[in-house]
Amino acid sequence: MPLSPLRLLAPLLVLFCQNAIAQNFNLQLRDQLDYNAELSSLWGYMDSAGNEYALVGAANGLSIVDVTDPDNVIEKFFVPHTNSAWREVKTFANRAYVTNEAGGGLLIVDLSQLPDTVTSHTFVEQELKTAHTLWIDENGILYLFGFNTESDVPQDNRGAMMFDLNANPDTPQYIATFDDVYFHDGFVRGDTLWGSAIYQGQLWIVDVADKANPEVMAVQTTPLSFAHNAWPTSDNHYVFTTDEKPNSTLAAYDVSDLANITLLDEAQSSPGSNVVIHNVHLVDNDFAAVSYYKDGVTIFDVSQPDNMILVGSYDTSPLSGDGFNGNWGVYPYLPSGNWILSDIEGGLFVVSPTYVKAARVQGTVTDSITGSAINNVSVSIVGTSNGDQTDVNGAYKTGSATAGVYQITFIVPGYEEKTISVDLFNDSIVTADVQLVPLPGFPIVIHAVDAVSGQNVGQSHAFVTDYGLYQFNVISGNDGIATVATAYESEYDLVIGAWGYRTKQLSLGNVNETTGVITVELEKGYYDDFYFDFGWNATQTATAGHWERGVPNGTTFNNALVNADNDIVGDIGTRCYVTGNDGGPAGDDDVDAGEVILTSPVFDLMSYTEPYVRYHRWFANGGGQGTPANDSMIVTLSNGITTKSLEVVTAQQNQSELAHWVVKEFRVADFLVPTGTMNIAFRTADTEPGHLVEAAVDVFEVLEESELSIQHVSQSGAWS
Repeated sequence: MPLSPLRLLAPLLVLFCQNAIAQNFNLQLRDQLDYNAELSSLWGYMDSAGNEYALVGAANGLSIVDVTDPDNVIEKFFVPHTNSAWREVKTFANRAYVTNEAGGGLLIVDLSQLPDTVTSHTFVEQELKTAHTLWIDENGILYLFGFNTESDVPQDNRGAMMFDLNANPDTPQYIATFDDVYFHDGFVRGDTLWGSAIYQGQLWIVDVADKANPEVMAVQTTPLSFAHNAWPTSDNHYVFTTDEKPNSTLAAYDVSDLANITLLDEAQSSPGSNVVIHNVHLVDNDFAAVSYYKDGVTIFDVSQPDNMILVGSYDTSPLSGDGFNGNWGVYPYLPSGNWILSDIEGGLFVVSPTYVKAARVQGTVTDSITGSAINNVSVSIVGTSNGDQTDVNGAYKTGSATAGVYQITFIVPGYEEKTISVDLFNDSIVTADVQLVPLPGFPIVIHAVDAVSGQNVGQSHAFVTDYGLYQFNVISGNDGIATVATAYESEYDLVIGAWGYRTKQLSLGNVNETTGVITVELEKGYYDDFYFDFGWNATQTATAGHWERGVPNGTTFNNALVNADNDIVGDIGTRCYVTGNDGGPAGDDDVDAGEVILTSPVFDLMSYTEPYVRYHRWFANGGGQGTPANDSMIVTLSNGITTKSLEVVTAQQNQSELAHWVVKEFRVADFLVPTGTMNIAFRTADTEPGHLVEAAVDVFEVLEESELSIQHVSQSGAWS
């Protein structure tokens, strides 16, 4: 077969450099097979003659690939089936069982005549229509997770349908259904089901000895509350979980006592890149094979679950960062020891792993004068992305994939930075205790005054930072004086603001113990870019999509933005007010089943001659079940006596303004008599039948007519 660009460029073994994203090490590419369709999950199989196969879920069916010669893989058969982006495969009794999310039931493929031929049929008993994932335990019990039937089971009840395969693997015998919660995925061994309740963000541990009456033994919320899959050690002492979210981690838990489940550690492929983890599989309890979407596949040494270390990686995708592209699945259990990988766009990969135990270091960090433990010290191995933070006892644990002499840096506010040299060895632990020297501290006093009168501005908010180690948020009393109680010498910048004044950003230069009171003059005027929390009030009847102040997480539908992916250009900081900001699929945290209202603090217009209000807004409305979008964003202005609508934004009347930032300004006197008790409110709601609804607000201000200078700020294209 012709070599793909990936195959031509893939190194046999790249020297380890763990701080570079997508480096390949300890996983050697053997071959790669392209497809005309996108791939999903996969599984492995060996026939009676010892031939090894990859059973690859494709959007249009099941691909059966001979990988016996890992350097020359050949597709032997293709079994067409219902088109589905999701397809998962498991084997039992020379059969492959294949789920999908589109319909047509369970595909069962007879592999017993390989390498000569295969046959297949579909199983639709119990009105079975779809299942998201599946598991077959050592007793021949089939579990279909996230199932649905022709009767359309409510999503919250799609836990696990259970079937016995022993009597006739071609005709599974129905046993019972667990319907307490939706399980996205599950693992079963013995009488214990480890179910990933993705929408609850929880791992459920269920006793299924009596399958007609399962008993929930424990529930554990996972780090990002989006439990995608889980894999326990063979003795059920530890379990490892994944959360399918940006910047997600492999998490390790001690579950030896289900009444006291303990999170031991979290590990990442490329911290800070926003890459999304997918699935974890354990290899002999010591290593985790992890599909990591745009980072490809990774190996973690998990032999010490409280100190997991990345020890191998092969990147199957040219992409990086957030998003659901790249490596979907990994199967690390072929008798040959080779791994097979499915990349959504890139096809099937065969790689050979080299299992290497990590070179670890641990110790305690204490104060050089008092001897007390220091918490939250950042511990970094220079030249890698590996590190840790000390716990309340000053303890840290970290390591590297390769042995060698490393520089380890210890940084924490209030202490001198320290770097030590440590010689690390594979499959070994070195102890390195460190003492840090405390720095002298001093207060920073900031006085905010009116630029014209010199009088106190009242309560002010200040943020002081050196863009590195030190940052301080402080709020003044009514005297306008904000004090950082203990700071340390550095080059600082300041952002300061107060309701009724324009927020200001400036450089303070070097600040030390000789620096006196820092007086800052603020210009009068109502201005809020939401860098600070000046007291806007969010209320709601909706079940999701509530107003929140933060950096917006963009969501997309049909490849177009729904939720804003950044605030407006040119203001201070990156925050705005946005409805539902969890990220992920567009429908996960949009406004649902009710309304959400954002109301400003009271503002006084009595000193203005001809006041205007100006703001930037975002509104997106669409999707749904074919009916026209029927929701709105309503902006109202009140003078404390009367409330008037400034505008009503709808998908029908404002199509060109949907899903991008739009600046609006209104002359107050055209609507109301200006008073000293004004407020503005932004309301949006999800009206039945439901559609995707998102809104955002940024940079609200009051201006005199003479100050008007509209600069329309827009981002992204119109959303449909």
